[in-house]
Amino acid sequence: MNELMRPTSRASALCSAFVLTAALGCNRGDPPREEKAPVQHPAPSVEWEHKGPVHTMRLNQVGYVEFSCCPSGMLLGTLSLPRNTKITVGDTPFTEDNSVMRRDAPVAKYFGQVDLASLAASETNAQIVGKAKIPISVEAPYYGAVSTSLEADLTVAGPIAAIITGAAKGPVLFESEPSDATPPDAALVLWQDEYYSVFRTEKAKVLADVDWVATLEWVDTGKKRPCGGYSSNGGPATRTLDFEVYDVRVDVFDRRKGTKVASKTFAAEPGCPSVLNLEHGEKPTVGPRREPMKKWIEDGVKAGALR
Repeated sequence: MNELMRPTSRASALCSAFVLTAALGCNRGDPPREEKAPVQHPAPSVEWEHKGPVHTMRLNQVGYVEFSCCPSGMLLGTLSLPRNTKITVGDTPFTEDNSVMRRDAPVAKYFGQVDLASLAASETNAQIVGKAKIPISVEAPYYGAVSTSLEADLTVAGPIAAIITGAAKGPVLFESEPSDATPPDAALVLWQDEYYSVFRTEKAKVLADVDWVATLEWVDTGKKRPCGGYSSNGGPATRTLDFEVYDVRVDVFDRRKGTKVASKTFAAEPGCPSVLNLEHGEKPTVGPRREPMKKWIEDGVKAGALR
């Protein structure tokens, strides 16, 4: 059966008090108050707790901060830390302002060692395909700084889709890699939402070896195609439906440069789908088969150029 695609600082009260005392009669010979310097404590010990995508970093006698990883970045969530605590995730700094933070730190650069074979063999978007070691540092007032790292489980869904769509907007570089590489060793294609394919040569081993990423754009042709012989809820196969006809444009980008390598439009497959499953309110559509697009990308990776 042909596979058809469908679109789818503390307050300075002491200073004020001292000024007031001086105005009322420091000339009485009262000794001025001395503000004691705060005690500097050593760096606190750290304990990690891990539940699902949430990693909780507990700093002894200081507080805690939660991290969620990793669709496209590391999300700093609920925390309890002294005001003006400095937090650095990767190379992105934050300052805690005594509120619940929901801030995103880009960490895709640490995903480069994900194994491509594991990625290609994954069967669900929730499957763990590798780990990322992300540097974290926390410096609370009057405490020594803590430097550690978070080992995050990477699933298929978030990181891969973020890398692919990110390269369509600009360079996506992993840690300590050059901005050029030839010929291509591997390509990632985002087909629909978070479903993707991996095409690679034997040389390509990890995600950092991926040179090309490809996205799809559904192009409405404005045409409709009547197709009959469909049944509804097990009834007689007498329904005729008007299918909206879509072509698909595949855009391929150089991941390291963020520039477009090639673009090709694939026409909708002729004929009508033999099987159709529609969600409530979903319009019937017809588009091209995925196989010709796969072959175009795969042949390009093998040849080192797209034609």
